[in-house]
Amino acid sequence: MKKENIFDATYFLIKNEENILNKFLLNFDKWESVLDLGAWSQPYRKAIESASIQYSSVDIAWEQDYKLNLNTDLLPFKDQSIDGVTFFQTLEHLSEPYHALDEAFRVLKSGGYTFISTPFLFALHGIPHDFYRYTEYFYHHVAEKYDLEIVSISSGVKWLGTIIYLFNHFVDYFSFFWPWRILISLPICLWNILIWILEKINPLIPKTLRFSLSERLASDYVVIFRKK
Repeated sequence: MKKENIFDATYFLIKNEENILNKFLLNFDKWESVLDLGAWSQPYRKAIESASIQYSSVDIAWEQDYKLNLNTDLLPFKDQSIDGVTFFQTLEHLSEPYHALDEAFRVLKSGGYTFISTPFLFALHGIPHDFYRYTEYFYHHVAEKYDLEIVSISSGVKWLGTIIYLFNHFVDYFSFFWPWRILISLPICLWNILIWILEKINPLIPKTLRFSLSERLASDYVVIFRKK
């Protein structure tokens, strides 16, 4: 994953995920290990290791510490042996997500934390391995199924911002066709600034309407669980 840039269509989604992760890591200086499931290019390895935490990556592609298929393989770790588990934009790409969740919560220590981010109103990506979109209620179901505490649920972009983001992604599609790339970067930047303004005025909207719109038109979800 490249460094976020205001000229990128997914700028605020990535930025929100990074901000939550950084706050997440600051509070857990006693951790010894984090397991990154679906690590891909390991964009957060440096951030996690800089917190003096042992980082282990798992994925079927790219160079990984453990090259495994999360749909079918068992994780090579003992029960309750890992302090933290992360799924960065991973679950939507798994055809058997509950197998991966079973394994993640098996190896997670009691009192350990799981960080999950997934898209909701988001363009298809990683085709043909893009299978699902998860709602906030899916995560409440996961908490009940695995006896977890939900520490937080948030979204990077909400309601009108999500609509603009989707338009941004549509425009960004044409950036693959040179010479449109330079011409399209500017409107994406301007739309991102508009998203920022909308997110700032979001608290001014009546509470009932704001929660209703945010729930129905979220771009993504970032969830933190604590294992009881």
